[in-house]
Amino acid sequence: MFCVYGVSYKNCEKKARKMVDALRGDEQPKTADEYQEKLVEFTKEVYKKAKPSSVSGELSTPSLATDYIELAKKSGGFKMLTPMRKTHRTDAKGNIKTSKATKKPLWDWVLLEANYKSEPKHTA
Repeated sequence: MFCVYGVSYKNCEKKARKMVDALRGDEQPKTADEYQEKLVEFTKEVYKKAKPSSVSGELSTPSLATDYIELAKKSGGFKMLTPMRKTHRTDAKGNIKTSKATKKPLWDWVLLEANYKSEPKHTA
């Protein structure tokens, strides 16, 4: 499985909208124009400080991740776009870690290497 990590302006705007809606007292915007000004101000602040997260959902091939990045760059509103792949979480000895509750393997998102072929099959 693959995905694209990055920062989306729309997601930052959603967070900023919640922040503006939470304002009380003198800081609360009185008019629609004031609301828009505060929203733009807060969105820029959130966008500047945001950490990358999954913006694409799960994709089936690495080429789809690169295609997604190209399209996202054309549309704008994204930054720090990085292709990622899902891999088993391992301990120091290289053994696959499993959840204590469900006994299923745990997964991590790691950077997709340019020369990536496929993950070796593990037998558990």
